[in-house]
Amino acid sequence: MVNKIFYLSKKTQKFYSSYLETLFFCKTSPPKLINGLIKRDRVSYYNGQGYLGTMEYTCLPAFNLDGNKIVTCQNGIWSPMPQCICMNLLILEFFS
Repeated sequence: MVNKIFYLSKKTQKFYSSYLETLFFCKTSPPKLINGLIKRDRVSYYNGQGYLGTMEYTCLPAFNLDGNKIVTCQNGIWSPMPQCICMNLLILEFFS
């Protein structure tokens, strides 16, 4: 079997480079959680290309987390953010 090596022109390399950036990197910084805190930050910023990684969130006391506590940059988009819901509102909804 013969190994073949392919060389890409600079124009083609630039095209694929920008294509990969749009696929993998989030262009915006990780979202902030209202009434919450970052528990674990595993997000990195890459040389002007964008953000990659995950953020783990937790809520302030008196708030419950609704949704996934981990937000991930996938295919250039942050996964849905959780919300911190006031426990007093949950109790009122339960009894109404």
